[in-house]
Amino acid sequence: MNPEERYAEEAPFPTTADFDSTFAYFFNEQRRRAYNSTNGLSNEDLSLQPGHGGWSIGEILSHQLYLLRFMANTLEPGSTKDLPDTDVGEQGAWKIEVITAERERLWDHLAEVFGGMTADGLMEKRPDLPPDHWADWPVFMRILRPLIDYATHIGQVNYARRQLGKPVERV
Repeated sequence: MNPEERYAEEAPFPTTADFDSTFAYFFNEQRRRAYNSTNGLSNEDLSLQPGHGGWSIGEILSHQLYLLRFMANTLEPGSTKDLPDTDVGEQGAWKIEVITAERERLWDHLAEVFGGMTADGLMEKRPDLPPDHWADWPVFMRILRPLIDYATHIGQVNYARRQLGKPVERV
């Protein structure tokens, strides 16, 4: 299914109030919102500077890709080492098509490794993984923090779009 069809409607609602259904909804809805936040943007849009030291949309999207890799590697250490680094561009030369394709690939990978986790696995600690000050955190906390960060960045992209006069269309 192509992304336009995949994200045409809200993520399916949980049918039960259990952890797996709720978390699946959260993942899928973030994924949909991330898609909609970039749909219709150009490479040039990604490099516009918001001022006051803020990141461009391209910098935000690049950071989101980092967060997806970070979460997958936290769930399954080493799981991202065989994923090739993709040239998504840089400030002044971002590549929106590459970024969005990489985002889809990383979300698929994250969903796969998350699907292999157990409740006990989510409570394991990974003191050998960065950052050092999270050494006592269980895996679940180590992915919740970047997942919240990811959602925040979706909002930042949406705000930047409004500033560009290209607001996200309601779906």
